Amino acid sequence: MKHTLKIFAIGLILSVIISPLRSGFVSLWELSGFKLSSIVGFILYFFLTIYFLKSNQKKLSDSRIVISFLLGISLISLTIHIVSLPETLGSLLELLIQLSSVGFGWLVYRTSNIYYKVPILVLSFACCFVLSTTGYELWLNKLESGSFIGRVESIHTSDSILVQNVKGETLALSSYKADYLLVDCWYTNCGICYREMKKVQKLYDKYRENPDIQIITLHARIEKNNESYDTGAEILKREGYSLPALSINFSDPNLKELGVTKYPTVLIFNKDGKLVFKGNIDFAGKYLQATINKKAR
Repeated sequence: MKHTLKIFAIGLILSVIISPLRSGFVSLWELSGFKLSSIVGFILYFFLTIYFLKSNQKKLSDSRIVISFLLGISLISLTIHIVSLPETLGSLLELLIQLSSVGFGWLVYRTSNIYYKVPILVLSFACCFVLSTTGYELWLNKLESGSFIGRVESIHTSDSILVQNVKGETLALSSYKADYLLVDCWYTNCGICYREMKKVQKLYDKYRENPDIQIITLHARIEKNNESYDTGAEILKREGYSLPALSINFSDPNLKELGVTKYPTVLIFNKDGKLVFKGNIDFAGKYLQATINKKAR
């Protein structure tokens, strides 16, 4: 029993240690947030599974080792998902990736033929990387917009969305006249937002002289934290960005109406003010490029 509890406890402790990586304030090779925590968790759990199987092969059965470890690494996350599944669907893929590492670890351990072991090892890590990067982006886009690539067919328009500029003046998003208006929604304590902001700036620089495309940032201010209409602009300036900055109350019902439930979220409105895209900045850039190429034909 003590060996089983030890394996369970190690899994539980590691899940707590890895969890801060989800915040997005730590990056490695341009990876951050759930992408980074998924990969780090997969690698740790994969090799620990093999270690536990080797070191306890005479004390415990494979099934007992695997189940104990799975329960340890998933207890907290699984409890959170059960209690508030709709709000935590975005991180569900991370849990599935990390749980799969235990299965892959067991499979590699039990495969005695080296000609099979190496391909399985390579395949497992390839699956982990693809699911943790591209797969994660596709998953979030599907949750947010119902489309894996972020394209939406929505009745929502920019007419009713009132925002504040750096002077505190209120205006509607529909006052921005362009064929396409890209809005990057973010908030102060979002580490991933800062990581992705570099891409937003790059896209802004690319289309700065194009009158058909306008790119702005929309800071969701948390007023109970003493944030005001110019907080976002000050942060962007301090971070060295030249992006146009607007502000909106974090609790503004229009954000929820648009389906902005996580950050960052990128919205694109067409010239009629209709929402046509909701997703991340990578797919937003591809969407804009595709529309330009189509127009040029």
